[in-house]
Amino acid sequence: MLAIWYTHITQQITGAAWQNYLAQVPEEMQAKVMRFRRWEDAHLSLFGKLLLVKALEDWGYSGELIKSLTYSDYQRPELSVAALDFNITHSGHVVACALTEGQKIGIDVEQNKPIELDDFKNIWRADEWTAITTAADKFAMFYHLWTCKEAVIKAD
Repeated sequence: MLAIWYTHITQQITGAAWQNYLAQVPEEMQAKVMRFRRWEDAHLSLFGKLLLVKALEDWGYSGELIKSLTYSDYQRPELSVAALDFNITHSGHVVACALTEGQKIGIDVEQNKPIELDDFKNIWRADEWTAITTAADKFAMFYHLWTCKEAVIKAD
């Protein structure tokens, strides 16, 4: 089974509401969130963790499992329940969390914006580069292939 939770963050949350959300994650996560300079990055980071708590609870697990996260040698976060795997991504105003049981998962979102495509030519196979450069919407194809690759790398 696989499920994805997501939300959009378009405005800053302040005061008591922000403190209430922040208090729902362990202190070391709070400290990491508060190190971000831009409020957008802090919000996306925090809400990614809160989506994980919600995902765990929706699947009948305790949201407290977030307190027992460990990290692989590559700094990939892992849950203490071996059968569960998750991944969090954010870009622009979107944050998403994928949760699965019995397999590894990766997820990626990217804000579709114009970039200098030639700067990335060396990361693509010839057939992928052809697909990008011949697509009606080159940026959409670029981001489609990019997020697919990124999700696989994050799962691994």
